[in-house]
Amino acid sequence: MPKLVQNTSNYQLLTNNSRGYTIIELLVVITIIAILSAIVFINSRTLAQDQILNKAVGQIQSALRLAQSNATAGLKCGSPLQGGASWSAQFGSDKTKVEIYCDKTATVQQTFSLENVQVSEIQGSSCPSSSPPPVSIKYSPLYGLLTFEASDSCIGLSNTLTITVSNLTGGNSKSFTLSKGGAIDVE
Repeated sequence: MPKLVQNTSNYQLLTNNSRGYTIIELLVVITIIAILSAIVFINSRTLAQDQILNKAVGQIQSALRLAQSNATAGLKCGSPLQGGASWSAQFGSDKTKVEIYCDKTATVQQTFSLENVQVSEIQGSSCPSSSPPPVSIKYSPLYGLLTFEASDSCIGLSNTLTITVSNLTGGNSKSFTLSKGGAIDVE
């Protein structure tokens, strides 16, 4: 039975169904929350995969810059220490690391390991197809002039290399271009 309740200005009629939400309203709200949660989950997963790729590209850039700065600074290597060495960054058959070499000793000076990614493709601007590893980016002493070396001769003739890094878990990839002038352009 409806009750009459006195309000300060007038009387209102209260019924039993005016005290809460209907099941339809609750289902609509739950559905909206579920849809928004799914969107956030998918975007956060994609963001995490992109961060893995960005980290790997940053590591490769660091390796290239280290080789370049060692060469231009005339950093000494070997025993006895020898100056004026060429330095190189090499993408070897293990596609998950970049190795820094001092050419006077031909030994690995530093290794950059790429986590959950691999260098999937290296394409020279003069090449019709990608080149298989190993590919070396060599910096000359003092001026840091850049040369590309690989088993495929067209890599050496190229003015730019496009290096593609692929995520091993998500399958997405990111490319960047290295020019003989030393510029690194990340897409």
